[in-house]
Formats: sequence, C-alpha cells, structure tokens
Amino acid sequence: MAFGGVVRSADTPSSYPSGIGGDANTIWHCDGATDQIYELLTTDFSV
Repeated sequence: MAFGGVVRSADTPSSYPSGIGGDANTIWHCDGATDQIYELLTTDFSV
C-alpha cells in the first residue's frame, strides 16, 4: 500500500462533514450544518 492510501471507507453519520480527527481508539467527526460532533468507533465507524 502506498503512503497515504485509503485503508477503509464508510458513509458519514451526517449530511455536511466538515472535519475529522482522532487516535487509535476513537474518531471524532464534525458536522458543519448542525454543529454536532460525533464519536465513532474505529472498529466499524458506528456512532
């Protein structure tokens, strides 16, 4: 796999994704339309 290649992908839990961050255990996903922050599991991207 090339550096920076896609490992996995999933649908976003919101309609207007505007930011993402996290660590080995949690992914934080921001929605710009609703000003919500979602905590996603890294195993299956569930909320």
